[in-house]
Amino acid sequence: MSANRAQRRESQELQRAQKAAAAMTAKAAELVLVRHGETDWNREHRLQGQQQPGPPLNQLGWKQCELLRGVLQQRFAHFDAVVSSDLLRTVQTAQVLAGAYNLQVQQHPGLRERNLGLLQGLTYAEAPQAQPDAWAALQSSSSSTRIPDGGESLEDLQQRMAGALLDIAAQYPGKRVLLRIFCNNRPRVDLLSSDDV
Repeated sequence: MSANRAQRRESQELQRAQKAAAAMTAKAAELVLVRHGETDWNREHRLQGQQQPGPPLNQLGWKQCELLRGVLQQRFAHFDAVVSSDLLRTVQTAQVLAGAYNLQVQQHPGLRERNLGLLQGLTYAEAPQAQPDAWAALQSSSSSTRIPDGGESLEDLQQRMAGALLDIAAQYPGKRVLLRIFCNNRPRVDLLSSDDV
């Protein structure tokens, strides 16, 4: 008899979880992630991180933003909000994209790139010689290794970014939000499903 009760309880808990998941999915925000345009630091292979205000977009970066704006306008009729980190290159990118939808850019510091501590501003060639311990931390296979002088581990970055995405998704249930975030080596469009948030 107790085995039957345990099975019923487990079945009821599963049903509750499925209902909760369905309710969350119905209200889930659609987050569209894009990367900022190129800066001279990208071209120089400099570690950008969170240095304030950070480098501005260069001429190619502005062109990339214009191209990305065209791609987004073809794929998406509207956005309900545009959110960016507070770093200069990301705000500049977001402003170009937000202008296409007559929206103002909202800034969220949780969307900043990884804090690279002592490595910020150094080139990939300079960093191993100038800051060998910080470089070793960046290259570490351990996701919990922090970069010296306020730098983040990969776990720190993941927790901060997940928190920021959940915060933004909670602010815009059932809405489409364009986020300026780092992804790859060039601006691109990625869809983050509600299963990923």
